Amino acid sequence: MKFKALAFCAILLTGIIFPATLTAQRNDMFFKNDNEDIYDNRATEGFTLGNDPFGEKPVPVGSGLLILTVAGAGYAVARRKRSLRKGTTLLLAFALILGMTQCKKRVETVVSDPNNMIHIALNVGNNSRHEIIPNEDGYVPVRYLVNDVVYVGNGTSYIGTLTCTVASDADGNNASFEGDIIAPNIDDVLHFYFVGGLTPSTTLTAGTTTGFTVDISNQSSKLPVLSYTNATYTGSNSISCNLHNKCALVEFKLATGTNNTVKVSNMPCEAKIDFANPGITPTEKLDAISLYKSNTTGNTKRWAVLQLSNVERKSLGMVFRENSSDPDNPQALYNYYDGVDVPVLTETNNYLYGDNAIDINNNAATINNKVFVVSANGNAVRFATGNLVCTKTGTTWGDGYEWSFMSPQYNLIETTATEVGDDCILVDVIDHFGWGCTGTQDLVYGGNQNYYQPYHTSRTIETCTEYGPSNPHNLSIQNMSDWGTVVPNPEGYNWRLLTYDECDYLLNGRDNAYGKCGTVQIQSSLWNGAIFLPEEWSGTDINCYKSEWKNNNWTAAGLQERLDQGAIYLPASGYRYWYSNKMQVRSVKSNGYYWLSTNGSDDNGYYASRLNLTGSSGFKVDKLFPKYYGCAVRLVY
Repeated sequence: MKFKALAFCAILLTGIIFPATLTAQRNDMFFKNDNEDIYDNRATEGFTLGNDPFGEKPVPVGSGLLILTVAGAGYAVARRKRSLRKGTTLLLAFALILGMTQCKKRVETVVSDPNNMIHIALNVGNNSRHEIIPNEDGYVPVRYLVNDVVYVGNGTSYIGTLTCTVASDADGNNASFEGDIIAPNIDDVLHFYFVGGLTPSTTLTAGTTTGFTVDISNQSSKLPVLSYTNATYTGSNSISCNLHNKCALVEFKLATGTNNTVKVSNMPCEAKIDFANPGITPTEKLDAISLYKSNTTGNTKRWAVLQLSNVERKSLGMVFRENSSDPDNPQALYNYYDGVDVPVLTETNNYLYGDNAIDINNNAATINNKVFVVSANGNAVRFATGNLVCTKTGTTWGDGYEWSFMSPQYNLIETTATEVGDDCILVDVIDHFGWGCTGTQDLVYGGNQNYYQPYHTSRTIETCTEYGPSNPHNLSIQNMSDWGTVVPNPEGYNWRLLTYDECDYLLNGRDNAYGKCGTVQIQSSLWNGAIFLPEEWSGTDINCYKSEWKNNNWTAAGLQERLDQGAIYLPASGYRYWYSNKMQVRSVKSNGYYWLSTNGSDDNGYYASRLNLTGSSGFKVDKLFPKYYGCAVRLVY
């Protein structure tokens, strides 16, 4: 009996010191194809900063110490009363099991180190995973992997990183994260960001970095996840919160199946993780997004994780194909097609699949390769058929105006002889604009933006910052400061300006870039300008030298022939500014100045980027042109 008592005490001691936790498992798939369960906030359905799993609910069976104590007392009583032994044996055994599966809560305190850092453990459960693999059944499992990270901010800056040391198990539970963060104060709000395996655009320094960006354009082999949440720090080592998706999983259906790479162009492809203004938002960078092909869903289905947006987009699509005419040339070739309609993507509809999937009509009849590639990733645009024109519709410009495109492309409204007066009071039609003169105040700049109307003019460098926000800032569809927000496009595309990088790639980066543009003189010096050829040009030949304007000397009909074949023409339109006590246009036929959406390279915001076309020194882009100068605008979509 002494041995039995000793063994029983040992069992009691083991149960108290090494408690197991009985948990109620939940199976919550990340993106679930179920009409009645869309999962608005899917990325990580719960995690705990500390040592209490939030996604896995411990069974509320009470204190193991109390149960074991009661069980021990019951055993003592039963031992003395033989009549109770048989009836209580099973009950005592069950009580012992419950005691050893009690939900004991760790209560270790978080201790700051000499550098004001604290070490935090993070346990992730409840099928909170990030590796997305769409399959035919409509389920999209998502899981955490070793070395995945969660970035932590305090509402002002980045304060530390938590790294996954134990991956999710087969059911997607029990991933463990650990890391050091700058010690927060009681009641501070902590902000948590998960961006999958994407690489931050900058080195992160705790206490200093206010944000970074990640690129989501390459999704061909792995789908990213962008998720965020916040929680109040109470001084405990356990903080419970759910990460909320700031992205949408979208299924694309191809009309014609293919095993080749498929992309959708002109999409927001860069996400900003903002520690100073907490959240995840798209930047203004547009590029082609390569779509993910699952091994189980055939060759007519593709997937992409897209950023949330409150506007519809209509983008060009493309399917990769080999360069059969030159197998030694590594340059990728694509068939481009129209009509990829991307709807509004919000947290209430952030999984589009089945009947709501986006259709891509990539049949041969829809292919139109009269496009201009503006990035190494294959992003392509089409140009408007003429420079932007604004026409007064009332007695004064303040009474109203309307937008249109110049026809024919080589024509100009404002010439060297044009004197427009202050705020274009002397004319009814203009085709030169200050940078950012869209007619809508930039939402970032607010009420301080004075020179935003298309007819506004400014005379000095000191006032030109009022055409838009100071550096860094691009003209923005999102902030209503690019012309695409006010110029209607009946085809549904989003008009905008090229960025500096896109224009530079058009001139210098695309395949045979130098052989796809040249100078043109029309009808013996009537007009000068530049011609640009689309990809895979098969039209009438051009001379691509740019040492003088007359390298290609055509009639208007000769130019129109090439425009009908897909080329675009930018006239040497000059620029408008204050000269000799009047506002006038200069350098017409000798230079063509076209605004780009990218801000200038100066710190004070006086300058913006432009395309500079000359007949003597070729074509180039620069970032040092005063914003108050009037330049031409050629939009793309």
